[in-house]
Amino acid sequence: MPPATRAARPDERDNHAAGHARTGTDEAHVDHTVIGRLAELARIGDFLAAARTRAHTLLVEGEPGMGKTTLWLEGAARAEAAGMLVLAARPSGAEATFAWAAIGDLLEAVPDAALDALPPPQARALRVALLREAPTEDAPAPDPRAVAVALRNALVALAADRPVLVAVDDIGWLDSPSALALGFAIRRLRDEPCGFLLARRIEVDAGLPTEVIGLPVGVARPSDVIARPSDVIARPSDVSARASDGVAGLAMELDRLPADAPFDRLRIGPMDIRSVGRLVEERLGLALPREDVRRIHATSLGNPFYALELARAAGGRGIDAGLALPDSLRRLVGARVAGLPAPTREALAVAAALAHPKVARVAEAIGATPAAIGAPWAAVEAVLAPAIDAHVVEVLDGRLQFTHPLLRSAAWEEATPGRRREIHARLAAIVGDQEERARHLALSADGPDASIADALEEAAAHARARGAPGAAADLAGLARRLTPADHPADALRRGLAEGEHALVSGDAQRARSICEQLLSTSTDHRDRARVSLLLATVDLQALDLRAAVSLLREALRETDDDRVRMRCEGLLTAALDDLEEDVPEALAHGLAELEIAERLGDTVHVATALRGIARNEQRLSGRFPAERMDRAMALEPVVRAARSVFEWPSICLAEMHSWTDDVPGALGEWEVLRQAAMERGEEPSLGWILARQSGFECVVGRFDAALAHVAEGLELAAGSDHPVGRATMLASRAFVRAHLGDEVGCRRDAEGASALAAASGVVMAERTVAWALGLLELSLGDAAAAHAVLGPLVTAARAAGIREPGAVRFVPDEVEALVGTGRLDEAEALLDPYTTLARSSGRLGAWAAADRARGLLLAARGDGAGAIEVLGASRELYGTVDQPFGLGRTLLALGAAQRRALRRRDARATLEAAVAVFERLGAVRWAETARRELGAISGRQAAGEGLTAAEQRVAELVAAGRTNREVAATLFLTERTIESHLSHVYAKLGIRSRAELAAAWSTSTDRPPPA
Repeated sequence: MPPATRAARPDERDNHAAGHARTGTDEAHVDHTVIGRLAELARIGDFLAAARTRAHTLLVEGEPGMGKTTLWLEGAARAEAAGMLVLAARPSGAEATFAWAAIGDLLEAVPDAALDALPPPQARALRVALLREAPTEDAPAPDPRAVAVALRNALVALAADRPVLVAVDDIGWLDSPSALALGFAIRRLRDEPCGFLLARRIEVDAGLPTEVIGLPVGVARPSDVIARPSDVIARPSDVSARASDGVAGLAMELDRLPADAPFDRLRIGPMDIRSVGRLVEERLGLALPREDVRRIHATSLGNPFYALELARAAGGRGIDAGLALPDSLRRLVGARVAGLPAPTREALAVAAALAHPKVARVAEAIGATPAAIGAPWAAVEAVLAPAIDAHVVEVLDGRLQFTHPLLRSAAWEEATPGRRREIHARLAAIVGDQEERARHLALSADGPDASIADALEEAAAHARARGAPGAAADLAGLARRLTPADHPADALRRGLAEGEHALVSGDAQRARSICEQLLSTSTDHRDRARVSLLLATVDLQALDLRAAVSLLREALRETDDDRVRMRCEGLLTAALDDLEEDVPEALAHGLAELEIAERLGDTVHVATALRGIARNEQRLSGRFPAERMDRAMALEPVVRAARSVFEWPSICLAEMHSWTDDVPGALGEWEVLRQAAMERGEEPSLGWILARQSGFECVVGRFDAALAHVAEGLELAAGSDHPVGRATMLASRAFVRAHLGDEVGCRRDAEGASALAAASGVVMAERTVAWALGLLELSLGDAAAAHAVLGPLVTAARAAGIREPGAVRFVPDEVEALVGTGRLDEAEALLDPYTTLARSSGRLGAWAAADRARGLLLAARGDGAGAIEVLGASRELYGTVDQPFGLGRTLLALGAAQRRALRRRDARATLEAAVAVFERLGAVRWAETARRELGAISGRQAAGEGLTAAEQRVAELVAAGRTNREVAATLFLTERTIESHLSHVYAKLGIRSRAELAAAWSTSTDRPPPA
């Protein structure tokens, strides 16, 4: 909780964060008085009023020393006075590399009981991440995304009781996991009464006279405060190298805020000359002559911190009384610290090195109090008093707080490198946190050290177990670099751990770089196999499936380690499953994985191998392998405890059930999985589930639900830089829009998905786009265009060996496209085996679709009676399954066949039923085609018989004098499609111009019926 502050008086004119008053009790009391900033305070008041009813974010920005922290404190105090629950964090440079430090501060006062309302996976993830619950070996490490989801839901729960203000000062020092979790919450809170008050230091303006005050751009981020104890670890991946990840991560999250999200920036500007004079007088008790105030104002450019430092240096002598302006503010600030007594400087150096510089810890580190003494402030009061009186530090809630980052930097720079290492060694002996202790040990080292490397390795495992893979990667990297040269096996193990942790944290490029380094130095074939396995995992995450397959095959050749072989076999199965180029090979690798897993007694791998084997056996045979799936499902509890939702056997079970006729039941299973992924915060699993859900919802005609799930998936994808999620969801939306007949929307989504898929190798998106475009072209009557995209899709599925009809529902669509292009023998050759599979597997929906395609084939061969009979059988089959879109297409085809056979009454009833089905589903293009068929039942034939429904409506409008652009706008089609249809019309009617078309149309009393 922030310290108590008082509201500003109306007549006060400016502010600064350096005002303190030390009490004679156990702790200093700090008075951050706001001296003015009336406009800024009004903005903060408006923000707090809005945040009490709806989520709102205010980012307070200012150059170093401009007073942003004072305003931040005032905002927090006003929120508390208004009855809001204030959750505050003030991160510092020393804790920027400690995972979840800021979230821990925010929730420090929130009791465990308040988290009980969260779903158990989220509550556990949050407790483990914040060290409130110990991680266990039999439970998976919390996913950082699960912690982010838990934070968001915890804020929702707290806001249900009273409005909440999340206040974070100096977001540039946020640790990366906390920044991403905070950004996640900001982006996903809308209607809840929760405000986010953030403060950020920004770079010094170019106009600042750096030759006078010595502050180069960016100096206000002393990232090397504790970063460079020795050359051993002073590298780009050092403990402090990720210190800027917090501000970068949060800035990235804020950039992703939707356009309608309430978000404001408040830029804090300089003081005027009068305010500078009042500031100096009130803070330092100096009544300077106006000319001195003018010179201070001009030199500081109105920056209150700089103005105070200049006035403090001048003392009461006056600037013209012989004191030259300092040429470096950093040197001036350093001089202020250097002028303190040696014991005080020692205590300040210790405080600068600590992530959480509590008074008790500082006292213990400087030996001011034995552990038995219960009043640490009394023990160090005399030591710290000079620093407090000099406004270098303040004491807030038992913690030392530097009044400005430059002062912290100066306190640390006062110590020599050797002294810094000594301080870190001393702190390593007294801090309680395992990860903090390991970092201090690393910073105390002056060269490789086996014992310190061991401690870092253990700390890395601890960080990973509590859901901080980024921190774990940093610690493992330090362990690797501090490993003595004569311990190559240890270095390799730690390098692999660093790469694995980096990959889990989402830093695939770092993982790849580590693998390449290890491969360049490893000569043992078994070691190279382990590295290749990790590199293949990186490629799989990047969806470079073929590169991954090549690496995994190489690793299998080089290793005799059964565990490495087992993992390679499992990953090969996954990669080949996604490629869908050779299902028998994927099955063979799954069987190999199962054999090793059973021999090793690895239950998790037994379960995951079984689910992949069962899935591929069904794809190859069309028969559900009940025994294998029963065994896999019996082991699912073990998998749930160790793996993400994406790897559960039940996710394969849902897909396999979706290939059958019980699609509604399978969708229920998908919904359970969706909820599980949401509760666990597993966004990658959730995105994949949403894509599959939306596709199978189209089978049962739930297009609104499909679009809702796609929208949810696109929102998830907006929170990721990786194009995979967006490519998949755009392809899924194109598929839904193809069913609805939205040509413009479908083509736009297909184009976007294809571009992303080509760049990132999203095979699933490419296949979905092909099917979507094929279905769209069929609805537009362009069979040739449909075949161009569906043909390769079918060829690839057949080459892969897929014989599950429900996994290739696009085959009847390709048959229809072949019939439409007159390639009847090819259509029959494709249809016969599909029909056999549909009947032998008992897939009634697939059988019904096959009969519809056969009816179209018979009609094209002139067998009207046979077509009507087969299409009638298709209608009867659709009556036994919940697949209304397929039923509508069969009714359309049957009605057209009945019309051509002059069975007008039957045709009318059938086509009216088709119109009703399509209109209920919202499939506007198909409904329009059915209505045109219905309108062609009566009247004599026109000269244009043979035109498709799409060609007919284009011809009517062109004959009426419309331009191609006008026709496209009227029919919601593209001009390219209009041109294509018009060329077909000309060819079929034997004409060459628009004038001839108008003349031909005017001689007919009826519109030409569609073919």
